[in-house]
Amino acid sequence: MGDLNDLIYAYSLGCLDPEAQQEVINCLNNGEEFNLKELGEYQNLVSLLPLTLTIEIPDPQLKENVARKLYSLKDDIRAKREKLQSSPENQDTKVKVNEFNDEAHIQDDRQVGLEFEDDSPKPLYHFPPVSHKNKYNLKFIWVLIFFILIAGIILSYYYISSETKNLNTKVETLKKEVSQLNNQLISSQELQEILLSPNVQIINLKGTSLNPAGFGKLFIDSAKETMYLQISQMPTISEDSSLQLWVSISGKFSNLGDLSTPDNKGLYSFKMPDLGKNKEISFLIAGGSISESTTPGNQVYLIGTLTP
Repeated sequence: MGDLNDLIYAYSLGCLDPEAQQEVINCLNNGEEFNLKELGEYQNLVSLLPLTLTIEIPDPQLKENVARKLYSLKDDIRAKREKLQSSPENQDTKVKVNEFNDEAHIQDDRQVGLEFEDDSPKPLYHFPPVSHKNKYNLKFIWVLIFFILIAGIILSYYYISSETKNLNTKVETLKKEVSQLNNQLISSQELQEILLSPNVQIINLKGTSLNPAGFGKLFIDSAKETMYLQISQMPTISEDSSLQLWVSISGKFSNLGDLSTPDNKGLYSFKMPDLGKNKEISFLIAGGSISESTTPGNQVYLIGTLTP
């Protein structure tokens, strides 16, 4: 015999001759390789074929004829039994009568069974059909997978949106830092130009007894007629006071302005006064009232002298 799996279809339909069918059964019993899954699928398919047939209802006359035949057999058996019981027989005869009755009942049951026996071919091996419960479970699994995928997509969207927002925030922060660094670079370049300019004089400001840790520098650019002040380690003053830059020219004081807010270079800018020539010139950083005053008072924190 060829490949055993080639006979699966014919075996499922019961179309094999007795010899081939017995050979298939022997191969199955011997544990030879056989595609049982495919056999089960074919047998399940064959078991569903009767569902495609149209149910035929027997004619009422046929039912009546069968019923009459059964009643006739029953009456004949009863008559024979009564006849045997009425005859003068011995005990053995009664036993035979009982045996005959039993046999008659068995024959009667067999006759009735034969009338309704289903003579359709029965497969030797029956595999359970696919359960509806398994189908429902499979649908539930697919639906669950679908919702899991949707939930995963939504979570991924929110995660990506959150990460994008964080990245945008970081980019904006980096832009501000780059802008600040550019401003610092420009300020450093401008400050370097001021320091390297031949028209700039530098006056070192030193801390007084009120502020010994303080220091500063005053850059005087005679070409631009501008002064730049840089200070550090200055004390905290009250809200009704301010730091002011004073100049003393031959003992005469002039208020050059308040130290409010430095520029991006960290310098305070002032218009250069007329310093004259060959005069004793000093610069002071003093604290005092915001109101106008003619002298720096006693709160002097830094002082420096311009050498002629």
